[in-house]
Amino acid sequence: IALRDKYFPQAKVSVLSNATFAHRTEVHQALMRVDNNILKLDTCCDEYIKMVNRPASSHYSVNDIINTLASFKGHVIIQTMFMKGTFERKNVDNTTDTYVTPWLKALRHIAPKHFHRLYVLHSKFPLLMQ
Repeated sequence: IALRDKYFPQAKVSVLSNATFAHRTEVHQALMRVDNNILKLDTCCDEYIKMVNRPASSHYSVNDIINTLASFKGHVIIQTMFMKGTFERKNVDNTTDTYVTPWLKALRHIAPKHFHRLYVLHSKFPLLMQ
């Protein structure tokens, strides 16, 4: 940020993260300093996240992530990927009311300054790490 301020003060610093470590004090403080703190929230369902996003930690909790996102007091941009389709013969459609209604409730709690979305309506999944 110091180099940006010195050489390109008009430039914006952006960070895109899955928010897994955003609860850590040093990470939270650093994200508060960037212009665009872009954090992912694809759904509010732990089972869906474990199936699709595959977090490394067995202690991953969507509720903890939502509370962390809210702790930024609006200094957060939410990115969400909505999908329809199947993966490993499992339905990964997170565009239904079952997923969208709790997600909208979470957004009201988080109160982000912006929202970015990416729609992948019908797509075969690329080969994932195997």
